Amino acid sequence: MNEAALRHSSHVELLSYQPKSRMGEPLAPRGSVVVYLAVHDSKALRALRSAVHSHALGTGLLEGIDKTDSDGLQVTIRHGDMVLAQDVPVPRDGRAVRLIMPYTGGKFEATGITLEGEGVSAFGVVHAPPLTVGERAALSLIPESMLALNLGVALAGGIAATNDEERRRRQ
Repeated sequence: MNEAALRHSSHVELLSYQPKSRMGEPLAPRGSVVVYLAVHDSKALRALRSAVHSHALGTGLLEGIDKTDSDGLQVTIRHGDMVLAQDVPVPRDGRAVRLIMPYTGGKFEATGITLEGEGVSAFGVVHAPPLTVGERAALSLIPESMLALNLGVALAGGIAATNDEERRRRQ
């Protein structure tokens, strides 16, 4: 990525998500943060944002979403100083892509998640994991300087879990 693109950084808005149904593919698996990316003014990105606001499932919206173009716009996603995904190719034709990152349920860095690059819009979907009282207490002990540990790097291929795995976790 060139130096000018690296200097252009924007905050990624994070939206809380709890799907209405346990059947079907959620827009963010439980215990993850999913960042959706597309070129500015993408209809696909607007449709995904609307589905998150209505707590819908990804039925029809996620078809072909993990297909990127090698000549797409290159962006990098960070959480604080940690690189979550580097040189992600975002298709120029308006199709959205997603990055799925494991999430502990703890606090985010003060800077949140940032997007480095130009011509791309993004938002994040937070689907917190169910936590016990002990797990919540442990997460509250993480010092501010280590909050980047609450979010893992993007998983290869974008897919965190199959529908069957997600259903088993919900039972």
